[in-house]
Amino acid sequence: APPRQDARAVEARADILVYTGEPLTRALDILGDVRAVLPVRLVTVSVDLVVRLCDVDPAGVSRPVCDGVMRVRSDDDATVSLVPTGYRFLAGHRLLVHVARGAFPRYARDFGTTEAIADAHGLAPSRCVLPHEQRCPPHLVLPLFESNSP
Repeated sequence: APPRQDARAVEARADILVYTGEPLTRALDILGDVRAVLPVRLVTVSVDLVVRLCDVDPAGVSRPVCDGVMRVRSDDDATVSLVPTGYRFLAGHRLLVHVARGAFPRYARDFGTTEAIADAHGLAPSRCVLPHEQRCPPHLVLPLFESNSP
């Protein structure tokens, strides 16, 4: 399989939110459904939230592990389901989550209007706010896998 693309160029963009954890003190295995819970306040009619989980090695290279997208049409806590995965993050690596308002052409674009997707003729900018409140701060839900073998 070809090597996974380094995501640092995307993560450096001004329109991408990036959350990076501390280096892991031991390996971390995940297996199953990954979810990101994000409180959302819409500024426009709708917004696509694309969430990507990455593995950052000690040299700083960020490699995608899994991602997912959700079209949000109301203020609420959005739960974005990422593609189920099985992955081992090695000790010394960091987990990184980035949030974007789209990822065209990987995912179909949100036209930002109330028109049906099949009938949409124009594009409108999409905007939202992701508050960092104590009520429900943004967080990642990981399906941890604990092996019984040494």
